[in-house]
Amino acid sequence: MSDLKTNFPDFIAQAIALKEIALVLAQDESEEEALRKMLIEADFVEAPSVSALLEKMKTNGNFFLTLDSSVGLESLKQLYDFTAQYATGQIEIFDPVSFKTQVIAPNYGKTHVIILANVADLKLIAQKGFNFLNNCGLTYNAN
Repeated sequence: MSDLKTNFPDFIAQAIALKEIALVLAQDESEEEALRKMLIEADFVEAPSVSALLEKMKTNGNFFLTLDSSVGLESLKQLYDFTAQYATGQIEIFDPVSFKTQVIAPNYGKTHVIILANVADLKLIAQKGFNFLNNCGLTYNAN
């Protein structure tokens, strides 16, 4: 774990300098929890959903979402669409709860997003047709 703590701050510094979503991969759930704590220590705020993230992005800041294979397909599609659109400069996501489309233009200088996932969930989600590796930029593989 000491190597993880040494390299992770460097990864964060590089990730926030880019205009794309970074991906943090954990090998298992315990490592995912350790990385979650490190993101929070690095002043990242966890968003429970894409809709919540879009609301939080209006105030700028550092945010992360956790990729979870147990969520429904609609939630996975929202997150996949979010990651696919982020680098384009405008994100448009339909919120099935409010039945409204949310549109936001990321402020790349003041807003940074990281996706946290463990390898097992990433593989299961890819089998459902959502390959997040294609949509994310810089990737931290904590192995």
